[in-house]
Amino acid sequence: MQVLDGLLRQQIRGDPDMAVMLAEYKGKPAFFYLKSPQDTDSGWTKPCFPRVDYGIDMLYDPERKAGGSRARLPRTGKATPSHGTRGSLPPTL
Repeated sequence: MQVLDGLLRQQIRGDPDMAVMLAEYKGKPAFFYLKSPQDTDSGWTKPCFPRVDYGIDMLYDPERKAGGSRARLPRTGKATPSHGTRGSLPPTL
């Protein structure tokens, strides 16, 4: 799990297009495993949004239903939603 988490952090924090879209926490893009620090934490460069809180599910269950949304970064440098099942982002971001 730590290897996968490290690879994700390295990829996101090393991507200049993604880095400029996120707030900064202690000088790095705001990309956190499970839970981000509180909004009042002194490590935030104001503002403290947008930020990413993510989780990794390592269990496989073919009966499990998934839903949610994600944002894709096109070549324009603006995030656009990828419409999925329930919980999709609105047409404009």
